[in-house]
Amino acid sequence: MHEMRKKERRLQDEETRALLRNGEYGVLATIGQDGQPYGVPMSYAFAEDHIWLHSAQAGHKVANLAHCDRVSFCVVGKTEPLPAAFGMRYRSAMVFGAVRLCSGEEKMIGLMHLVRRYAPDFMEQGRRYAESALHKTNVYCLDIECMSGKTNRY
Repeated sequence: MHEMRKKERRLQDEETRALLRNGEYGVLATIGQDGQPYGVPMSYAFAEDHIWLHSAQAGHKVANLAHCDRVSFCVVGKTEPLPAAFGMRYRSAMVFGAVRLCSGEEKMIGLMHLVRRYAPDFMEQGRRYAESALHKTNVYCLDIECMSGKTNRY
């Protein structure tokens, strides 16, 4: 991974983790067999120091992940344009690592992390929904190798 050019903008590790825990969505960047990059916005859960993702069992993203498990994942927090300064107030987190397709108990664990993240008041209904969707859903776990956060607070 490249060194951050403006080191004074680096977020502390706990700030980066908080952004990952609380972000609304992230963008998963993959690479295709033809070398073409592909970024797709996704809902996710950050738990157990992993990024948990789910998807259909076919499609562009699934084909890319079957070709190459190396990915990046970016979450952008609240932003605010600063027109008079020709700048932007922002927070972002970048994660790099390898994605693996989950199966068995780990697949259900990943889905339950997503239920807990997006529907915490509906855990039992979420468990039933996840159980009924297991056969038609892919669950991926991004094993984080490195992450960094950046901010421009102005």
